[in-house]
Amino acid sequence: MAYDPTKVEGLGTDELEMSETMPIFRIIQDQAPELKKRDEKYIAEAEAGDIMFNPTKELFKELEFVPVATKSLYVEWKPQDTGGGVVAMHDRTIVNDPAYEKGRKKKYDEWLGENELKYTTYIMILYLKDKEWNRGMLAMTSTQLRVSRDLAKQIATFKWPKIAAKPPIFARSFKLTTKTEKNGAGQEYFNFQVSEPRILDFKKDEALLNQAEAAHTDAVESLPSADPVDRPALAEASTSEGSEETPF
Repeated sequence: MAYDPTKVEGLGTDELEMSETMPIFRIIQDQAPELKKRDEKYIAEAEAGDIMFNPTKELFKELEFVPVATKSLYVEWKPQDTGGGVVAMHDRTIVNDPAYEKGRKKKYDEWLGENELKYTTYIMILYLKDKEWNRGMLAMTSTQLRVSRDLAKQIATFKWPKIAAKPPIFARSFKLTTKTEKNGAGQEYFNFQVSEPRILDFKKDEALLNQAEAAHTDAVESLPSADPVDRPALAEASTSEGSEETPF
């Protein structure tokens, strides 16, 4: 018995255009505390460009992953000089708020009153570790949004060979690595890179497809939502992506 692709036609693709406890993967940048021997977060084996799983501090050079759900939100941050941290989540209509402002300090920065807004795409994934598929999350913001948009395009335009049904978001696996890029000031930093899409086989990968379908169903509770509740766990998990240390 093989996996039936018709029961999940297009599942998860309707969200693609939304352009410490949370299972977030992040990149260790050159100035990250994990690389500084005097910092309590120092990890001896860590290198710039490594992908770190925040809850366990495990390090990866590359990952095979399957996207299972995605959601895009504005994350409201306190400025670093006032302590930093996440204030709230907002949907895209926040740009209509009278307190919204764009380009206050930089050309494309966004603000809500005294707090900065970071447009962020969250991608719930299954990732392969020790021959088992586990749940994780990517939180892409700033220059990483180019990567998330490219992934969304690849998913949206993919068609199964000889099958008319629209593929779900988890029809293929991908390889996640990092690469160096330069910002407008010529500073180098590491960004995510997604490559090597592999079509999941209905027979050989039936268990994985069923697991991905279940993970997609559960993603409603796992993915962040737009509400005014403080999220200290998310603030801890995402600090390196929203801090001034990241040269984006």
